[in-house]
Amino acid sequence: MSKPMFLIVGASLTGAKAAEELRSNGFDGRVMLVGAEPERPYERPPLTKDYLRGESGRAKAYVHPDGFYEEQEIELVTGVTVTAIDPGASRVTLHVWDVNPQIEALIRAQQPAEAAALADPRVTLDSLAGELAAGS
Repeated sequence: MSKPMFLIVGASLTGAKAAEELRSNGFDGRVMLVGAEPERPYERPPLTKDYLRGESGRAKAYVHPDGFYEEQEIELVTGVTVTAIDPGASRVTLHVWDVNPQIEALIRAQQPAEAAALADPRVTLDSLAGELAAGS
């Protein structure tokens, strides 16, 4: 039997803290944190107040230090938007904004081909990967 999975939609402060709480409370199943922004989760006030004024380094704005998600076995997927959730079918539809090989490979490994819906339903991950490799 496979382990249970938590999919957290929104790689924000709240999403990052939810993933942290799952691990700190002993949840040993899969935890996937999906967010539209290309960065790992960060706190907005430190970013807008301290970092942008030059009073602190960029790292201070992040919710967790570099390496935290990997160490805690939290699958952080950035640059991806969840466009639909169908709980009855246990299906999540993703829109990939900025595909890179790491995201593409993670989606391929985690989702059946029919569940990885992109903006253009005629585009599959295989054809998209081929276009990227060819420089199209």
